Amino acid sequence: MVTLVLTPDSKSAGNVKFTVDKRTGKDQPTAKGEDILLVQFCLELIRNSSAPFRGQIPPQQMNTDAGDGRMVLGIIVFQKQSTFMKQDGFVSPFHSHNISSTGVFTLSLMQGTLIARNAAANSVWPRMDKIPGCPGDLAAAIQREIGIGQIQVV
Repeated sequence: MVTLVLTPDSKSAGNVKFTVDKRTGKDQPTAKGEDILLVQFCLELIRNSSAPFRGQIPPQQMNTDAGDGRMVLGIIVFQKQSTFMKQDGFVSPFHSHNISSTGVFTLSLMQGTLIARNAAANSVWPRMDKIPGCPGDLAAAIQREIGIGQIQVV
């Protein structure tokens, strides 16, 4: 389940992020569909951004296949951008301010990157559902989370 959280980082890109319910990516067969779509859409927004490595991220197909090779490759390409990220091909949910975990750091930095480098996202964040191309199931999850009116603090 996609959840909106207030993360402890205070980077210029902001600290309101979305998290996944379970580890998502390589060798994660129980990843949930919404979580998969969140990661794929983040990767697609980075691919269409001003990030210098954007051309290395394969186009995402916006499906709910837990074993999606394009998503895993996109995660690994993103992880190669920083020595702080282990190149393991998955992202993890935020838990108890534990931003130091490599999978969590990947998801947080991925969203910070897309906010900072994609004008379409930066102008409406955290309303990812307002960005053209947002998959319907992901948009519904985001609308559900935004509609709650509360942000979970981690």
